[in-house]
Amino acid sequence: MSKKTDGGVKAVITKDERLINNYVKGEAAGGITFTAKIYDEGSVHGIDNGRVSKLDIRQGGKIVVNYDRGWDVKPKTPEIKTVYKGIMAALNALGKEADIGKPKDLLAKIEDNKQKVNQSAPAKHDKAKGEELC
Repeated sequence: MSKKTDGGVKAVITKDERLINNYVKGEAAGGITFTAKIYDEGSVHGIDNGRVSKLDIRQGGKIVVNYDRGWDVKPKTPEIKTVYKGIMAALNALGKEADIGKPKDLLAKIEDNKQKVNQSAPAKHDKAKGEELC
């Protein structure tokens, strides 16, 4: 998935682990890599009370932005500020985790299907007594 911002920065999500641990990883031009922890809803712990509670942006392996429920390293140069905005645009454009199917939603569907199968199964009879056993 990629997003191009008005500043022309393209951020690409390369790994989406939101179903496992709420993390996504990605890349942007100029040797930029990033890792973010993103939730479905905003929080007082998120950047600008948003969905991103952790963000690590690296250029050539060096940390240029770091947010971990608060700012450790803010974007400083105009280039990094533009990259940061592009990455945030890509992260904020991600759908909610429910849109990609949470495991608990899958379990609920399995249980629902079990109930439908049980309801549609023919009743068992005791041939000797002529009674239903279910």
